[in-house]
Amino acid sequence: MKMKTLAVGLGLLLFLIPSCEAFVRCFSCSTTHDSRCGDAFAFTTTDALQCQGSCVKRRGIRDVSGVRTVEITRGCDPQTKDGCWDGSYNGISVYICACNSDYCNSSQGLFVSMQLLILLTSLSVLYITKS
Repeated sequence: MKMKTLAVGLGLLLFLIPSCEAFVRCFSCSTTHDSRCGDAFAFTTTDALQCQGSCVKRRGIRDVSGVRTVEITRGCDPQTKDGCWDGSYNGISVYICACNSDYCNSSQGLFVSMQLLILLTSLSVLYITKS
């Protein structure tokens, strides 16, 4: 019983402690240089860099001589609150989304926070020790 209580307490403590990292890992690319950066995002975490600030994804449409091309840029920006807004970047109107967790500027946000991972691991250990 003591082991179970300790595991739950440790899991909850780690879940509630905010992350103290000064950097966030973000994807950095542009469809103007690499088609893998588009809506069908095809990068891995080894393609990321450490940013001091927030991760961002900018998506806009460039019209060159009547040919419309979607441009997507992912990278870092000064510290910004999570959220999305309209803006301009590289001479076009874009929809910008900023986020503040590792790899959050990917296409579909498939990455899990470290606190959630620790909580799920703690619950799994409890379940295994109970059986």
